[in-house]
Amino acid sequence: WKVITAPGHLEKYHPFCAYHKSERWDGVGCVDESKSNYGKIVRREVIEWNEGVGYTIKMLNPNQNTRVQFEIGAVEEGVQFKVNLKTNAYRKNPRPFWIFLAPLMIVPSYKKYFHSLLNGIKYYAETDKKVSRNQFGHHRKYSPKLNAR
Repeated sequence: WKVITAPGHLEKYHPFCAYHKSERWDGVGCVDESKSNYGKIVRREVIEWNEGVGYTIKMLNPNQNTRVQFEIGAVEEGVQFKVNLKTNAYRKNPRPFWIFLAPLMIVPSYKKYFHSLLNGIKYYAETDKKVSRNQFGHHRKYSPKLNAR
C-alpha cells in the first residue's frame, strides 16, 4: 500500500514515467501530474479511496472519460494486485472499426502497458530500487525504444 500511495510514487516503479508530481496521495480529491517518456502529460484525480485496499482515479484529459481502479488483496502466498480500466479514449474511431481495433491494437497495447506497470511495482516493492526506463520492454505509445548511438 505504501508503494502505490507515497507522493511521487510513479517515478519509483513506472518504467514509462519521465516525471511524477504529487504533493500528497492520500484520499479523494488528490490530483497529480505525470509525463510519459514519450512526452504525454497526464493529470489524474482520486475519486474513490478505500484505505489499505485500493483507490480509483479518473484521467483529467479533455474529451476522454477514463477511470482506473487499483486494488490490493491478500492471497495465500503474498499480495494480489488488480488493475481495472474503463475508457472511451478510442471512441473517436467509427464504431464498426471497434470490432477490429479492440483485439488487434487496443487490448494488446493496454496489456503490455499494465504488464510493465505491475512488474515495476513488484520489482520496487521487493528490491526498494527504482526501475529504469523501459526496464520490462518499450511501449510504442508511452515509451519508444531509445535511439542507439
